[in-house]
Amino acid sequence: MDALTDVVQLLRPKTVLMGSMVAYGGWGVQVPSQPGPMLYFIMEGSTLFRADKGETMQLETGDFILSGNPVADTFFSHSGQEIVLSDEEFKARNSVDGEVQVGRAELGNPTRIIGGCISAT
Repeated sequence: MDALTDVVQLLRPKTVLMGSMVAYGGWGVQVPSQPGPMLYFIMEGSTLFRADKGETMQLETGDFILSGNPVADTFFSHSGQEIVLSDEEFKARNSVDGEVQVGRAELGNPTRIIGGCISAT
């Protein structure tokens, strides 16, 4: 084992599923600031991702990203897309069967993302 693996095992981190989102068409969603690291997994489709004011990166099905300081993590379909904050009000308006849905299915192929907060016990 390497030193990083040893440290992670000592911390005994747990991931708490925070939710999932499916998006269609042109869309942009910013995750509210979180108290600890976040893990995001792209279950289906593709997305652009930007952490706070960092570089934009392309993520595809099967990719995951660990955001160590999730202050303004943003997912969007294309550059220049309007971004909305995924706060509790937004989630309440756009949730269907426990999943946040952005856009309409007839607008194209879905992008499905799940996210979880990582905490040490």
